[in-house]
Amino acid sequence: MTYNAFITRITNVRKHSNADRLLLGDCFGQTVVVGLDTKEGELGIYFPTDGKLSMEFMEANNLIGKKDPVTGIRAGGYFDERGKVRTQKFRGEPSDGYYCSLTYLDYTGADVSTLQEGTPITKVNGHDICEKYITQQTREARTKVAKPREKTKYPCFHEHIDTEQLAYNIDTLKPGSVLVLTEKVHGTSQRTGNTLELRYPKWGLWVNNIFKKEVIHPVRDYKYACGTRRVILKNLENPFGFYGENEIFRKKAHDMFEGKLHKGESVYYEIVGWANKGALIMPAADNRKLHDKEFVKKYGQNTIFHYGCPEDTFDVLVYRMSMTNEDGHEVDYDWNTTKQRCNEMAIKYVPEITKMIYDGSKIELLALCERTFNGCSLLTPAHLMEGVVVRVDGSRWYALKHKSFQFKVLEGIIKDTAVADMEEVQDV
Repeated sequence: MTYNAFITRITNVRKHSNADRLLLGDCFGQTVVVGLDTKEGELGIYFPTDGKLSMEFMEANNLIGKKDPVTGIRAGGYFDERGKVRTQKFRGEPSDGYYCSLTYLDYTGADVSTLQEGTPITKVNGHDICEKYITQQTREARTKVAKPREKTKYPCFHEHIDTEQLAYNIDTLKPGSVLVLTEKVHGTSQRTGNTLELRYPKWGLWVNNIFKKEVIHPVRDYKYACGTRRVILKNLENPFGFYGENEIFRKKAHDMFEGKLHKGESVYYEIVGWANKGALIMPAADNRKLHDKEFVKKYGQNTIFHYGCPEDTFDVLVYRMSMTNEDGHEVDYDWNTTKQRCNEMAIKYVPEITKMIYDGSKIELLALCERTFNGCSLLTPAHLMEGVVVRVDGSRWYALKHKSFQFKVLEGIIKDTAVADMEEVQDV
C-alpha cells in the first residue's frame, strides 16, 4: 500500500490538558499534539501514522531526540533514528500522526507557496520526505512468500484492490451514494476464483517468445485458482510462505469454495483466527503497553485476534464477490447479492454495521465510524474492533477504511516487538 504525507490546514487548535508547552489540533478528523507556535487554520504538513520520515528531513529540522553525553539533557524532537510516525498518547492526550509547519521544507529550496491544500507528498524538489514504515522482519518475510505460477495464466483472476484511508479520501464519496458499513477484521487476505485458465504446452511459450507473437495458442478452460493479495499460489498442498508449515490453512480455506462458485466468479475474503499448532494468523499484542488500566480490565493483558475461533481453527469472512467474463470485464456484486451468495454456499461474511444513503456530511460519517469502533468486535467481546470499512455499493468495488485509535496504537506495539506485518508481507 502507498503512503503519503498531505498538505493540509490544521483546525480546532486548543490547549493541551496536561502540558503547558503543547497544543492540540485536528487534521483530517484526527487529533495531533503540536507545538505552541501552531496557528489556527495554518497550512502545514500532516504525516499519517505508520510512516517514516527521511533522515534528511529529520536532521534538517532537528527532529531526532538526543541526550547530551555530559549533562544528560535531552534535546531535539520526539523521533528516534527510525523516524517512525506513531499513534500514541502525549501526556494523556491522543496524537494520531504528526503535523509540522511548511517551513520544515525550506531546506529543499522549494517554493512552498505553490503547494496546495490536499496535495499528497513523498518527495519535494527531489528530496525524500517520507515513505511507509516497514520493519526489517516484514522485509525478510517478503522474501519467503510464494511466487506466481509459471506457464499458466489467469487473466480474469484479478488482484485484491487496495482499500485506502477514509479520512484522506472522504471527498471522493458523493452525496446520494449507497454506503455499506462493515466491520474491518484483522486477518490475512485471500481470494479464490472459478476462473479462465490459459494453459500452454511446455514448449508453447518458448515458441511464442522466439516469434514475438502468439503462434501457439493456449488451451482455454475454467479452473479453481487461489491467491493472496498479489500472488497466485503455486502449490496449495505444500505451500511455502510466511507461515511455513502452518500455511496449509490457506488450502483448507480455499477448499471451502470448491464446487460452489459459478464460472467467472471470484470471492475475496479474510481468514481470521488460528493457523495451526497454536500459531495465530495475526500476532497478539501486549495490552499493558497501552498504559490504560480500563482497557486491560476490559480485554485482559493480551489482545489475541481470534474472533471467537477456538484454538487451531479459523473462520473465512467474505467481503467482496465479482463476476468476470472471458474478456476480463469485471462486475462486482452489490452487498445484498454478496450476502445471498455466501448464504447459498454456507460461508460467513464480514459483520454488517449499517446501510445508509450518504447525505454528504463528512463530519457525521466519521463520527459514526468513531462511535462504532470504540467498542468490541461484533464477533466477540474478547477483543476490540479494528475499524470500519465504508463500501460504496455499486458495480465496481470501491471502499475506504477507518481504523480505531486504540487499534493503531496496538498495531504499533506489535511492530515494535519484531513481528512481521502480514498485510505488508502480501503487498509485494
